Amino acid sequence: MWEEIPNNDQANDSFGNMLIECFSLPWLSKNEGDQLEYICSTCVDRLQSALHFKREIIASEQVLKGFLFQSDIQIEVITEEDSIVAKNDYIENLDIKTEVSEGEISALDKENSDKTDLEPTQKRKWPKKRRGADRLRVYKKYTQLDLREAIVSVRSEKMTFKEACNEYNIPRNTLKSNLSKADIISEDQNVSCDDKSNKERNFRIIEEIKMILKYTNAIPFKTKTAKYYCAYCSTSGPMFQDADELRIHTKVHEKERLQEVDHFMRPYWLNEILKLDVLNLTCTICNTKLQDWNQMFHHFDSEHGIEFDEAYTKVVPYNLSEPMQCVLCHDDFPNFHNLDGHMNAHYNNYICPTCGDTFVAKCRLEKHLQVHHQGEFQCEECKKVFTLDKYRAKHYKLVHKRNTIRCILCPKVFNTVSEQNAHLVEQHKDNSNIYICEYCGRSYTHKKNFIKHLSRKKYKCEDCDKRFISFKSLKTHKVICDRNTC
Repeated sequence: MWEEIPNNDQANDSFGNMLIECFSLPWLSKNEGDQLEYICSTCVDRLQSALHFKREIIASEQVLKGFLFQSDIQIEVITEEDSIVAKNDYIENLDIKTEVSEGEISALDKENSDKTDLEPTQKRKWPKKRRGADRLRVYKKYTQLDLREAIVSVRSEKMTFKEACNEYNIPRNTLKSNLSKADIISEDQNVSCDDKSNKERNFRIIEEIKMILKYTNAIPFKTKTAKYYCAYCSTSGPMFQDADELRIHTKVHEKERLQEVDHFMRPYWLNEILKLDVLNLTCTICNTKLQDWNQMFHHFDSEHGIEFDEAYTKVVPYNLSEPMQCVLCHDDFPNFHNLDGHMNAHYNNYICPTCGDTFVAKCRLEKHLQVHHQGEFQCEECKKVFTLDKYRAKHYKLVHKRNTIRCILCPKVFNTVSEQNAHLVEQHKDNSNIYICEYCGRSYTHKKNFIKHLSRKKYKCEDCDKRFISFKSLKTHKVICDRNTC
């Protein structure tokens, strides 16, 4: 182990010393009286090769440091055969290159610095653009409370502008704009109270939503075309037809249940309200089951001293179960779309100046106002005239614009709903909730529509068990059925 081994290229050295130099292993040297240690020739050859390679790397690093700024570095793509030849030439000239004196290097550095001063600066290379969802996540890492603390820290000179951005993870432009707005409001006494109160109201809404999610088992969600989406994943995430699947999925986000509230409520003008599933609503402080939505506010006020203000008008409760029922008035509805439209009647956040209808969000009022803006809207394709622009858009989508119905489980597109249902039955029968009528063969993706379809066919043929919607259809069928049996 510790006897010198002959080496053709380098000075003789022992196996133990080479092992320490190459791999930095704390190997103890041989003492008198210890047993002899023998090493096979294969291990000796492999260790010598490894040590020789390490010394080449160290020498190459020293040469690179010396000549890094002497001349422009040009990148050249070479083949594998050329690389072998270049490697041999490099090893032969390695000793010559290391003999360059320090005075020559400093002179070359000075000459190179004079050249670089005259050359124009290179263009900045921007990073590759990310997808919209990933790009937005970068700017959603701070909360409203973080933004307030950052503004206070900068204005009180506890932190510099750059330190506050790094500490609270706020984009520089965001902090800069909010600082300028705060300065304008503090200096200008004529600023309207609405500008001050809107920010305070938004901040208060976020805090009350966090309290509801912290002290209850309510589940936040979003909707798009009457489909359920996780509030934390937004509409770019998975879609759920069954509310139970939505509840199971939301448990994955249990850790960020409160931290992500600021993120999925941005931008505030687009996420003015929050929808909550309050099925089996329970207080997590005392494990009391809350009978309805209004009892929840009374319970927290009387039992725990927690008061709510903005949540009365900005948080909308839903009971996502069959049959669909309003949490506030307990009326039944055939589907979520009708229930969602009915919730406007319970909130007077916005009022139509023409007809007096109430709406829970501003976007719903703006959509409703189109009903009152009647005129002549002509289709560009067939020149047909409609009284409302939404009727013209719907006509164009259904008649002239083809391939607009997309499968909910794959990217395939169809012209009609019947083609979509047929595709679901053939391709996604095992992955989707599809109900097929055994009497007429029609398929349904919603159970309530399938049950409604079955309830319409009340008249049954006694001979062949087929069902019909009207007695007249049954009577006509019996004539044909009697002929076949005869």
